[in-house]
Amino acid sequence: LLGINSHWYKNQNLGSFGALTSINHSNLQEQLLKLTQRDYSIEEWNCLQVSINGKPIHYYAVNDIYFGARLSYKTCTITMKVQDVEESFQCSGMIACTGMGSHAWYFNAGGSPFSNELEAFGYQVLIPNIKKPLKFQSGVLTKNSEIIVPAITFLGSFQSILANNCIPIPCDVNSNI
Repeated sequence: LLGINSHWYKNQNLGSFGALTSINHSNLQEQLLKLTQRDYSIEEWNCLQVSINGKPIHYYAVNDIYFGARLSYKTCTITMKVQDVEESFQCSGMIACTGMGSHAWYFNAGGSPFSNELEAFGYQVLIPNIKKPLKFQSGVLTKNSEIIVPAITFLGSFQSILANNCIPIPCDVNSNI
């Protein structure tokens, strides 16, 4: 995967943060030459995957996965099971992220960024109704953990930001991250 930063600025204080964007318009020719000379490194990144009714979806997310209403500004009710604790939320959805994604949407939703080298993933419930005490709202889980979203009561969607695919989830299915 080769990222090119389209909004690069000479003054680094004005630049954008982007782990995939080490190339920009000012160094494009030089960096492409390095590629042809095999002067590059390969990094292994953690990814997230979703299963629906036990069947893996064949899209992987490098950054985030969003569960929620098809229109993300609408509220929904999501029941989640995390480490054998179940909670129902009336909220704007839920984000699960890798360490790479923890610096973006997850962070802006109130989560604490963590290293992509950590074999873990984070989750954050988006704007939950706080009129009731919550057992959990966010956290970081080990790579062998999973979040279970039992059959839900709304027509939701799964979205992998990397692949930019939105997959409708029928109301009678179980989903796992």
